[in-house]
Formats: sequence, structure tokens, C-alpha cells
Amino acid sequence: MNKNILIIGAARGLGAGLKNIFSDHQFKVSTIEKDAWKSLSANYQQLALNDYSLILVNAHLAYELGEFLDYLFKTTAEETDLIIIGSMITQTQKSEWNQYQLEKIYYDQCIRQFQLQYKNRFILLVRPGLIDTDLVMDKVGKKMPIEVAARYICESYLLAKKCDVKAISSSFTG
Repeated sequence: MNKNILIIGAARGLGAGLKNIFSDHQFKVSTIEKDAWKSLSANYQQLALNDYSLILVNAHLAYELGEFLDYLFKTTAEETDLIIIGSMITQTQKSEWNQYQLEKIYYDQCIRQFQLQYKNRFILLVRPGLIDTDLVMDKVGKKMPIEVAARYICESYLLAKKCDVKAISSSFTG
């Protein structure tokens, strides 16, 4: 099995934890940071996506995600797996306008549509709860350590591959 992984958004927090845990599992990890991603977003062919057995999207790409996934599924081999890090915010009701929540709901809908359309592709949508990073310092509640969340995501992927499961949506909290 080709164990090359591309992580989009691995500079800090969960992305850095994912980079470490996948490396521990003998994956060759490449990363693209969110700022570099912005310069590539109109020119995805520069990414050489077929070099990877797994593409993990951790960065918040807003509405560009749907366009990128469409390109990804049309141009990569069926063996290229995908993990998208979503958000538990899609499971809550808020009375005020929340652009971030709308974008994450869009993510969920894109992933569900791609899971239906590309039934032979491995697609894992993960919605972790609060993870103890600098992005949620102001949030109240129990926060999961980065290492625990990263390990859960990696081991969920490895187990699903072992069991030949294709489409999974998973939510978890600390």
C-alpha cells in the first residue's frame, strides 16, 4: 500500500498532531499550509494529487472545498482516500448569524453528496468536538487533547481500511 499522505492545514493544532501520528504509523507526510493553499486554489493541477494514497483536509477552506473535491474525485485514482475534518457546530442550533457554521454545514453536504456519488471511494468525514488548541482558548467546556483527537482520527482510518468500509461520518467529543 502506498502510504503517502497530503495534509492540507498542518501548521499547528490538530493538523500538526495528525502529521505526527500518521508519521508514527509509517506514512510519508507532505503538507500544504492554508496560506500556500490560497495561492494554489485556482490551479489544483500543481498538486500532483495522484502521488498520494490519502488526502486529509484539515484547513477551513470555506466554499472552495466543494470545487476542490470535485476536481479531486474527477482527477485522482479510485484508490486515493479522503479524510475531511468537519465540525460539531453543524449539529447545533444558533439563533444568530454564523458564517463559520454555514460553511461547515456546506462541507457536510458536499461530503454526503460525494459519498453518494463516489460509492467506491473511501471518504471519512470527522467532526471532532472541542480540541485543546489556540483556536478555542475562549470556549468553555471540556477540551480533548490534540494527541487524543489525532490518534482517534488515524486509528479510525486504519480500522475502516482494514474492514473495507468506504463511507463514514463520525462525531466525537472529549
